[in-house]
Formats: sequence, C-alpha cells, structure tokens
Amino acid sequence: MRLSVSRQRSGIGNVLPVKGERPPGRAAKKDRRMRRKTILVISADSLRAKIFHDCLEEAGFDVLIFDWNAEPAAAHRNEHAIQFVEGDEAGLVLLDWTLPDSSGIDLLRRLRSRPHSARLPVILIGESMQEKDRLDGLEAGADLCISDPQPIAVFLARVSALLRRSYTK
Repeated sequence: MRLSVSRQRSGIGNVLPVKGERPPGRAAKKDRRMRRKTILVISADSLRAKIFHDCLEEAGFDVLIFDWNAEPAAAHRNEHAIQFVEGDEAGLVLLDWTLPDSSGIDLLRRLRSRPHSARLPVILIGESMQEKDRLDGLEAGADLCISDPQPIAVFLARVSALLRRSYTK
C-alpha cells in the first residue's frame, strides 16, 4: 500500500491508499513490546491522520490522534499538543511537517526542550520534503524524516525499527 497525496480544487491535501495493496503488519506484530506502544499522530489533515491511524492500528499498534484543527485558539495549539504528548504513555510521535499557525519543527523543538518528551522517538512526515527540510528536521531533533507518499510496508518497517532501537535494552 502506498500513501499518496492528491490535490483537489479546494487545495486540501488528502492522503489516499493506492488501490490493491494491503499493509502487511507482520513486522510490527513480531515484537509484543512494540505492539503495546502507543503512537501519537499530530496532524492538521484529518484524512491523513485517519489513514495513518488505520494502517498503524491494523499493524497492531495503539494509535491516538491529536486533531490540530479541533483547537479553536491558534495560540494554544502547540501547548495542547505538548500536553497531549506528555499526558499519554507514548512510544512514538508521528508529527506533521506543516501545521497551520506553526510548524512541525517548532513543535518538535518544544518537545525536545521538555524532560518528559526529550528522548521520545519522533517521525517528522511531510509532503514532498526536500533534502534541506529533512536536514532541518533532523537538526531539530527528529529521529526520522520521511516524505509522503510512502509505501506503507516501508513506513511500518521504519516505525518498528525505531521502536525496537528505542525500547530494547
């Protein structure tokens, strides 16, 4: 399965699965410790968040979504997202590169400055991320920066590998 972004007349980015492919899920199901880890998705695109939720859940992960657009006051979105991350036993954060009124980089820097989330694995994901964008994300503290569209099997393998490296002793 591939995640692909389509642009409609409204200008809203939608993430759609490529027809005919199913996420394998085997990689995430092998390690029971990883299955118990909760993945938090922070995105302003509800459809993209739902696709990630469904793919990760089918692979055996617990997934929670922070709906960036549900918070009416733009000034409080970053703080509420940080509270969302710190309030749950997150194993990994999937963070959207482009957030209205802010950026994934700004939120990532704030997460890294706090003791509770400083070592939490974060995957920064965005549409058509260029090399400079990826470098900026890695310098800000992302563990991985990936572009959309992404083959779902590769995406799940990267999530599993990051969790495995972060939580095995």
